[in-house]
Amino acid sequence: MSYFSFDDILASQERLPLKTLASVTGCAFLAPSISQHAHSDDEDDNGEGVTNPSSDSSRAPDDLRAGVKMELPFWMTLSLLRAKVAIDVGVPPIFTLERRPILRADPVSLNLPKVGPKHFYRVGAKLLRFKHSHLGQGDDHLGSVLVDMIMKRFRYILDSSQHCQMNASGKETDILDVIEKELFQVGKQSRKQIEDWLFRRTHKMDMADLVYKNNRKRKAHEI
Repeated sequence: MSYFSFDDILASQERLPLKTLASVTGCAFLAPSISQHAHSDDEDDNGEGVTNPSSDSSRAPDDLRAGVKMELPFWMTLSLLRAKVAIDVGVPPIFTLERRPILRADPVSLNLPKVGPKHFYRVGAKLLRFKHSHLGQGDDHLGSVLVDMIMKRFRYILDSSQHCQMNASGKETDILDVIEKELFQVGKQSRKQIEDWLFRRTHKMDMADLVYKNNRKRKAHEI
């Protein structure tokens, strides 16, 4: 994660589905409702707080039991993996291997903010750090699909930025990811700069201060 990039920080907030494969010490706060429910299941039905003999007596109340399914932000999930916590990490639905044909079929018409996270490409790039089956192989690998998408959609971004009204906004960028919107704005600005140069709307060149002072001195000397 880039410390100075707000977009990268926001992309790191994307929540990922995961499942604990073993009891995690001191992490019950990550899923308080599930932990509270599990603790109540360990008590006897008479309500007197008698521990059920079949429960795991070695697990402390603040431990997160195995088999818990929840969603955590990317940055927290990555921290758990670095701490070698036994978890099985999933991906957002649009990045699953089953949805890969949708991304490959007609990427130009995809409304990325609707089908996936707002920071689509940044989140996809972050998922490449994980080793799981949803990454795919060969042409279906997530990295290859993301590169193919941005290459095919770039032509649409270029054409839209060069032919839209300068004060227009909204419909041209509704289907674009945050990175694509930045490219769109760069294209519009480049078009404006070219038009200003062609129609001589750019600023006129001024005489440098040093040259101006030298000219004044020379004229004064001639007088």
